[in-house]
This record gives sequence, structure tokens and C-alpha cells, in this order.
Amino acid sequence: MISEKSRKRIAFYPTDFIGEVDCFGCATFGFAGETGAGHNVPRTFPIAPEGIEIYGAYEECLHEVREIIRTETVFACIALLGNAGNENLFCRRLHAILKCPVVGGGAAYSLSDQVSGRISRGGEANLLLITDQGYSLEVLSQNIHQHVISYHKIEMTSSRVAERIDDIDARTWFAQRKNELGLHADDWEHLTLSDLNGVNTHFHEDESQLVSGRELEEVMVLRYMKQEDVFRQMQMFYNDENALIFGCAGLKSLIRQELRTNALGLFMFGEVCYLNERADFGNLMLSKIRFVQKADC
Repeated sequence: MISEKSRKRIAFYPTDFIGEVDCFGCATFGFAGETGAGHNVPRTFPIAPEGIEIYGAYEECLHEVREIIRTETVFACIALLGNAGNENLFCRRLHAILKCPVVGGGAAYSLSDQVSGRISRGGEANLLLITDQGYSLEVLSQNIHQHVISYHKIEMTSSRVAERIDDIDARTWFAQRKNELGLHADDWEHLTLSDLNGVNTHFHEDESQLVSGRELEEVMVLRYMKQEDVFRQMQMFYNDENALIFGCAGLKSLIRQELRTNALGLFMFGEVCYLNERADFGNLMLSKIRFVQKADC
């Protein structure tokens, strides 16, 4: 559930990788800059920062974090989540304890076998508390759905199921909005809702329900992204060095070119975002942590 402070190997592996990986990491829906066959191997982040790993159930992790910060200074946290649900509440509680930037994502899984929860140590969450004083850490998150259209009232049957939007059946409401913009009925990536902090959700239809990939809120913001803007904005974000980048697999499905990067670029099933000094779990987002070595170290 907790490991000693040491330099940590960070590595990620494709969803169809079979084998043991002794690292801090999880499954990703591919890597930026790689395509085709021959890449079904783990990728290791070139920097091994000093830190402390915590893993297990949400409550176990939060308890251990409270204990660790009594004696350790934590500069940032990488949070990997095992598709257990309630991610947003966990991220907010984690940040409230740590009071430092949090970044990360939910483990991807193969769409063919649906095997989820593939994080390095198992459990609901794996955390890396970075204590390394040799780096300046920069955490950046971005919503590339930059066209803010309007605010709307959401009625829910559960935290992730929208029943009505502005007193209209949620599926009918979304179909109308897509039709107005000339979007295909199955397009759930170019048009979406975000919370008031600017963190998106990703919807899909499940039988007769409109289901969200993260917890909904009573008031949300309709956002739109033009197809011609997708690659340009993603390339700008991924074009980095010494960065660990968590992007959405849903955004990856929209691009027709390979992203170029000197960083380790991933595609997750949900992203831990750090916006306006608040940690949230979202979808259709970009988030990264950059390690800049200090000159005197």
C-alpha cells in the first residue's frame, strides 16, 4: 500500500500488452508519435524522480497521504486511477489534503476484451508523491473545446446519467444541438459539456440513457471544437520535452495525423486535470507534468 521514498521508474504499456511491468504506470491507448505494428512494448519515461508510491482503495490512499505529509514535502502528485468510479470526488479530496498540483489519468483498456483497472499496483488508485528537489515541476491542463456556447441546467437520474437538459429529454436536446452544427448523430467528441471550472465530460448513449464519463453537475457549459482545430491544438500541447502527457483517447480518435513529440505522450480513459488551482477528473482534456532540472542540482 505504500513504498519507501526512492527514485521511481515510470513506464506505460499498450492495452494489449501481456506481461509483468515493474514500474509506476498503467495501460494507455497507444503513444503519441507511434503507429502500426511493432510497438507493443512498455515505454519508460526518461526521468526517474524521487518520490513515494501509494496504492490501494481510495480511503487507504487518502489516509496514507495524510500521514506522509506530516514529515515530507510533496511538490506534485501523479494519480493513476483504476476505473473504479467516483474519480472526481477522490481527486478533489486528494488535492484538498496535498495542496499541490495533481495530474494523471484513468487506465485505458482494450475495447475488444474490456479488461479495466490495469494500473501498476492494482486497487482503485496508484499515486506517486514527488518529493524530488532537483526539478522545477510545471503542471498544465487545457480544454481545447474553446468555443463556449451557453450555460444549461442538468437533471440527473444518477451522478453520471443525464435525464433532462433545460427541461428537454437529454438525448433529444443533444441531437438538436448537433443538428444545428452539422455534426453526425454519433459524434460525442466535437460538442460536449464542461463544468464551470472548464473540465469536460464525454457522453455516450447506453440503451435509452445519456451516460457521462465523469460526474455531472447541475449547471454545465456547452462547448464546441471545430475539426480543423483539433490537430493543431493537440500538436502544440504534445510538442514538449521532459514532459509526461495525459491526453484523452476520445481526442485521439479525431486526428488523422501522427502527433510529434519528444515527450512521453499517452491517451487515457479520463484525465486528472489541474485548473485554477483545483484538481478534477474529466474527459476530452489534455494534462501534463514537465520536469525542468534545476541548474544547481
